[in-house]
Parts: sequence; structure tokens; C-alpha cells
Amino acid sequence: VAFALDGTDYSAAQMLGLMYLHGSELLEESKFSQESEFLDLEASPYLACYYMNIAANVVDVYGGQYSNALFSLDKHLHNGDYCEVPGYNVLPAVFFWASKYRDSDMNKGCKMELEVPKEIEKLGQRFCSSCGREAQADEKFKQCSRCKAQWYCSKECQVEAWKAGHNKDCKRVGILNFEDYLNSF
Repeated sequence: VAFALDGTDYSAAQMLGLMYLHGSELLEESKFSQESEFLDLEASPYLACYYMNIAANVVDVYGGQYSNALFSLDKHLHNGDYCEVPGYNVLPAVFFWASKYRDSDMNKGCKMELEVPKEIEKLGQRFCSSCGREAQADEKFKQCSRCKAQWYCSKECQVEAWKAGHNKDCKRVGILNFEDYLNSF
């Protein structure tokens, strides 16, 4: 924990993040399962985000795991549901960190590709983030130029979503420190 917190070992932060993201089930699948009966680790989405953020800020490749932790925290805070309320939407931040991982130098040439940004784009391009209208086969919605994680069928819908709170979601995307991210709500 000390190495993770003082920033001297980002892999310690990453391991703690994974342990808190998955809880005891991560240990059950590992070679330590027989030795770890005393470790009844409960998953903690908050701590998973905290530690994964430390790792992701040092090495871009951990951005994908941090985006998973953010999704997990969002579901935890909203009783298992994903919150799409403008101003409280985690999707732009998830998209930012997942894209940061996908585009990282450490990921170049690697056959493993993160699917989260592609899935967000595929789904997002089909539905207006404001009114929910589905795009026709040949229709393309306008993408938010700032966060790139929301799509709108019209300028009116984009302006309406911005006023309803998407402006806060967009501003949150660039916040790299998890504690600052939480305090921005």
C-alpha cells in the first residue's frame, strides 16, 4: 500500500486496484487461493478507482482498467444501474481513459485491442444522447467535439443536453486525479 500511495511502484497500485475491483474472486483464481483463506477481501469500487487512477496516471496502459473501475463505481452508486443523468454521467470519463489506453505507445503493435471505445461509439452513434431517437440507416449523428462520447441528432438536442448538465460531464473528462474527479460532482 505504501509503495502504491507514494507513487514509487505503479504496479502495486494496479494490483491493489484489481484486488478491490474484483474482491476475493481474483484471489480464488490465483495460485494463492489455498494460502489466502484469511484474505476475505470485499470488492470496493471506490478503492479500485483510487488505486487504478494512480497506476493509469503513470502508465497509459492502465487506463482501460481504470475505465472499468469507473463503470463499477457508477453501478455501485446507482444500485446496479448505469446513470445517464446529464451532469452525473460517467461515460465521457470512461471513454477518455479507455481511448487513452487504446492510443498509448505501450499498446502500439499489440494485438490486444480495447473494445470499450468502439462499443461506446457503435452504440452512441445509433441513439441521440438527449432525446434517445434512433438514427436511420444512412443517418450520422453529430459527436460532441469535446468529450467524443456523446452523439446528438440535432444542434437543438446538443444545446439542450449541454444546458441539462453535459457541460459538467465534458469538463470532468480532463480531470486526471480521482479525488478531484469525485469532488467535481
